[in-house]
Amino acid sequence: MPQRDYLMQQLEEMGYFLASLIRRVLKLKDDKREDEITGLLHDLIQEKLSFSIDDALAIENDGFLSLMKEHFTTESQLEKMAELLLLTGKSIHPLSLNRLNYLEKSLFLYTYLQETSDNFSFTRRDKILEIQQLLNS
Repeated sequence: MPQRDYLMQQLEEMGYFLASLIRRVLKLKDDKREDEITGLLHDLIQEKLSFSIDDALAIENDGFLSLMKEHFTTESQLEKMAELLLLTGKSIHPLSLNRLNYLEKSLFLYTYLQETSDNFSFTRRDKILEIQQLLNS
């Protein structure tokens, strides 16, 4: 039983970390400080999860998914990570290759979740359509 409690605590901590990160990204966006978002995301993920988001974005989708599942064990956590990638991608200059990488990985995660989840999500579907539109513009 104590081990189960520890696992639940770890899951909750990761959820809080991701929610906190989303709030910070949204605050930077509201304060018109979009140029700081990628640095914040990079630094906090490196510190908390011990991997480089830049390296994660550069690997193929299967490896990326394995890395994400290693750190984010619930569907909700994966969806929050997809949201972070989307918010960050939207904050980057439209002609930047980094923007493309963030948006493509966000699209990949949302699509994976939509295809594998037991529950259909209209919100997730809307995010997929939004990212596809951003990638095609």
